[in-house]
Parts: sequence; C-alpha cells; structure tokens
Amino acid sequence: MSEVSAWMPMFWGDYLADTMELSTFEHGCYLLLIAHYWRTGAPIENDLVARRVQKISSYQFQKIRPRIAKFFTMDGERWVHKRIEDELAKARKRKENSRAGGLKSAGNKRQVDLPSAVQVDFNPPPSPSPSIDKPTSLREAHSPKKGSRLPADWKPNDDLRSWTKSVGLDADKILPSFRDYWLSLPGQRGLKLDWEATWRNWCRRDAGAKQPLFQSPDLTPEQKAALEAKRFDPVAYERQKRAERGLK
Repeated sequence: MSEVSAWMPMFWGDYLADTMELSTFEHGCYLLLIAHYWRTGAPIENDLVARRVQKISSYQFQKIRPRIAKFFTMDGERWVHKRIEDELAKARKRKENSRAGGLKSAGNKRQVDLPSAVQVDFNPPPSPSPSIDKPTSLREAHSPKKGSRLPADWKPNDDLRSWTKSVGLDADKILPSFRDYWLSLPGQRGLKLDWEATWRNWCRRDAGAKQPLFQSPDLTPEQKAALEAKRFDPVAYERQKRAERGLK
C-alpha cells in the first residue's frame, strides 16, 4: 500500500492524447496498471505481476504487451512509469509539508507566553447575582400561572366589604353562599387566580339581577322565589334543579 494519499491526480487531456490508438480492452488493461502503480507507490515488478494486475491470460498479455509497454520504461524486469513517479514524488512532498505544519502548530500551542501570563487577572469581578424578580428560565417565564382553591376560612377584607356595600349588597349575607358554592366545585372548576376579583364579579351579578327581574310583572311568585333562592344560595338551587330532572 502506498504511503501517499489515496487521491490520485488524473490528467485526462494528456491521457487521451497519448492513448487514442488503444482499444477499449487495452484502455482497461492500461488503467488497471496505473491504479496498481499508484496504490503500491512502486514500479510493477515484472511481466507476471503486470499480467495478473490486468487479469488476462498469457496469450492476451503477449498480444497487447507491445502496445501497453510503450508507456513504461523497462528497468530490468520492472515497469517504470515516469509520469506516475513524478506525481508520487509531488504527493510525498505535500504529505511531508502537511506533517511538518501540523507539528509546528502543535508546538506553538504548547508554548507559554510568560509576559501574557503575568498580565492575567486572577481575581475577576464576581458575576452579578440573578435578580429574584426575574424568571430563572424561559420555561418559567412562559409557563401559565396556576390558580388556587378558596380557603375554607376566606372572607372579604374591609375594602371588599366597603365595595360590596357600595353596590347595595350585604357581604355577610352573600358570604355563606359564595363560600359553599366554590368549596363544593370539584377539580379545576374550583380554581381561581384572584379570589377578590371573583368576589366582585359574584356581587356584580347579584346586584344586576336583584331588582329588575323581581319587579317584572311577567314573573310568577314561584319564579321570583326561584330567582331569589338562586341568588342567595346557588348551590342549593342547582341541587334542587338537578333533583327535579332526576339527576344526582
């Protein structure tokens, strides 16, 4: 096996100009000799090796030998090809230069630049600590907020009580039904992000539905009683309606 690169330069213009009189069969035999020459990196040893490389019989070899051998110089029994020898020499030179360049580069990397080393700051300023107000990852920044269930002892604060009174409602009367309704809801339905906002929405609904519906002349006393029950105790109202429909 040749010590040079497996890549072989092939100058097809020169090759075709020199071999126009060869037959297709002879082209194949000649190219096999060229490939073997480059692969081994040495001249072909003798006629026997040449015939075996071409994979032909003794009769065929003797018939085409004069037309193929003219591209070689006979050095005793060896078949020497001047053009291939020149290209092998160039390839070996390139390989040596490449190896020398690699060793030089590796040596430069191992060298220590003492003046530069003296100037190195071994006490760099500490990196700023991350702000606790900022998310530590993109996942946290984009993850949705999770709601919570209403605490069993939840009650409106003084500000909420004042606001509830301003819309004409009594917080103490609304609180039991509000608490029972949300505590009885299962799973995700009982989760809210802001319970104060939920209270205000509950009160707005009650305040908006309180007077106009009950004053409507089209409502029967039973309908008015049902609306009143739904407003003050929605849980009991829904339970009653489900019972009327035969649902548990």
